[in-house]
Amino acid sequence: MSHKTSKFWLFAFPASLVILAGAYYIKIPSARKLIDDHTSLGHQLFGRFVHDTVIVEKVPAPEKPEDPYASLANQPNSGPGTKPVATPKVFNLQELAHDPAHWPRKVALKKATTFPAVVSGKVVGSLIAPVGAEANVKGIKDGKIAVEYQGGGAWLTVEDTDLVARAMAQ
Repeated sequence: MSHKTSKFWLFAFPASLVILAGAYYIKIPSARKLIDDHTSLGHQLFGRFVHDTVIVEKVPAPEKPEDPYASLANQPNSGPGTKPVATPKVFNLQELAHDPAHWPRKVALKKATTFPAVVSGKVVGSLIAPVGAEANVKGIKDGKIAVEYQGGGAWLTVEDTDLVARAMAQ
């Protein structure tokens, strides 16, 4: 009563795992990041099939003065002939939330974001907006920004957009 097993499954199972991993790598940015953090093999095998735009934005850290009051000590006392020192503009999200007239109309996304895909007012799936895509600002509440991208909406954190830069520029 010996039972012979097929050698087909010896190769089919590992091959199906590689195909599944490839599909996740190509379609899901978070899976791609996870795989790339552990090995470069995923990028070598499937990287040419990835067609989303990735923009890496590096912001240099501002230089910190050693003594913030040292520059004030060298300034002459204010008097009739001195000019007032300009104070830097400070961003306040709560003040901006209460004043829709000062909201920027659009913001750029700093990370790829999933939005519902909407056709004729009905949700038919989802889509991923790439880094740098512009979305319409629809609201600001509880420290988050309501944005709309191609008919679908999402709530994002301020850090996920360039809202601060656009609001400060106005």
